[in-house]
Amino acid sequence: MKCDNRLLTAKEVPTTQGVKTATLGSLVSVSDRKVANKFAVLLVNVPTTDGNTQMFRATLNTQVPLNTEIIRSQDGQIVGIPAVSGG
Repeated sequence: MKCDNRLLTAKEVPTTQGVKTATLGSLVSVSDRKVANKFAVLLVNVPTTDGNTQMFRATLNTQVPLNTEIIRSQDGQIVGIPAVSGG
């Protein structure tokens, strides 16, 4: 599995003032939530006040603006860092 380089430069979603927010997990579909649960961190697009978007990394529990979107690869897969379990 190849790591998306955008994850290396993305920062955490900043605290926003005056913008309605919700947890990322509450904004995605049930099927996306099941897939996203396998990731430690996801790459998301957060719209800015100037009409552009900015990439951030977030978990399903991160408070994000309501119009935040999960970034997908060219083949439609959610972009993130997989959670590793084992011992």
